[in-house]
Amino acid sequence: MIKKEEAYKGVRVIFYLNVFYILVSYLYAIFVGSYNGDFLNVSVNLGLNFLTLIAFFCILPYWVQWKIYKYFKKKVKNRKSIYIDIHYVKNFVYIILLLHVFITIIFGVNRVGAPPYEAPAVIKIFIQILLRFNSFLWGSFLFFLLPKKNKGALILTIFLMLSIGVLRGSFGIIYNIFLLFLIKYFNSIIRIIKKKMIFILMGIAFFPVIVEFAYSQRDIIRNSNEKKIENESLIAGKLIGRMSSFSNTAILVDNVFVYFLLARTFDNYFYQKGMLVAISTSYEERGFKPPEKVLLPDTPDGSSFMLGTTGILIFSLYNSPIAFILNLCSIIIVSLIIYGILLRIKFKYNKELAYLLLVAPTLSGVAGEYAFNLIIVVIFFITLFIFRFLQKLIKYENQIYRHDLHK
Repeated sequence: MIKKEEAYKGVRVIFYLNVFYILVSYLYAIFVGSYNGDFLNVSVNLGLNFLTLIAFFCILPYWVQWKIYKYFKKKVKNRKSIYIDIHYVKNFVYIILLLHVFITIIFGVNRVGAPPYEAPAVIKIFIQILLRFNSFLWGSFLFFLLPKKNKGALILTIFLMLSIGVLRGSFGIIYNIFLLFLIKYFNSIIRIIKKKMIFILMGIAFFPVIVEFAYSQRDIIRNSNEKKIENESLIAGKLIGRMSSFSNTAILVDNVFVYFLLARTFDNYFYQKGMLVAISTSYEERGFKPPEKVLLPDTPDGSSFMLGTTGILIFSLYNSPIAFILNLCSIIIVSLIIYGILLRIKFKYNKELAYLLLVAPTLSGVAGEYAFNLIIVVIFFITLFIFRFLQKLIKYENQIYRHDLHK
């Protein structure tokens, strides 16, 4: 029996939110007659039965991730784990986040829509190492680790995470921080909603204006000129469409013959090669391109083709049954390893952190995202293990020193 604590309720709402985004995209396709998100205003040629099946299969990966989370949440097992000292780790995380701010301002690292950054060779090596200390992972970890009463440190952590996201033109960080609050402060959020319902309703009424302003500011930061979208299509068409892979998956079925033939041009191990790109760019240098990059020109604005986990599995099935089984197993194994590693770290929200890290790759289905999250989690674990070892070593040396003084 799972104890339905605050964090569990927050994760459950995140699961329902992802289901909601898919259902909105599904209803948008039915009633508007065109897709949303990356394929906004592209006409739907599929019937209701096909669209319903696609919506069901798009929900399925989120359901599986939810079940994996519930399994580990329910499973109580004594295992060796790394104990974390907040004071020992906090300053290190702040240094990591400040360095991310610095390299973004000075070198434009990871700015969305910008050309590849330029830096001296030695600094490039430093930047590549730093990027493996993922700002969202470390920031989320510290946010969860800090006591609720430590408001100053919590505010500073959120401020640094927001700064990194905004400087890089990635306003998705605002939504990610909302998810963090939803997990840690679920009960408080519910109380606020109940007490301030009038203000919540006013916020909902002004939400389209806020979203339009946010998109305009994002375009300024990215130096892009996306076509302005009317308010009626802004929320369900653009915003929610980008938070669901329903349209991208449906397009693969809508134009089945085109994508079936394209899928056959890939070998059976294309997804595993995509995962290896996260470790080494040598595959890209040899001319390998994952499906999402090959399919990019097919989108109306050429910004992204996020197949989604369901979409990539359909594309894999077009390739061959072997590719489908291999890729399905790869996704599940990577997800389980991420949970397995984070469970070795002794803090209250380790399972919730694992779930959060898997939300984005479940949405995108990109092999590199799954693999990159695994890499940063491994580095995260090793770093904390070293911290714990050094802490024990210092404590032991102090004990010897005090012992020698009393001789």
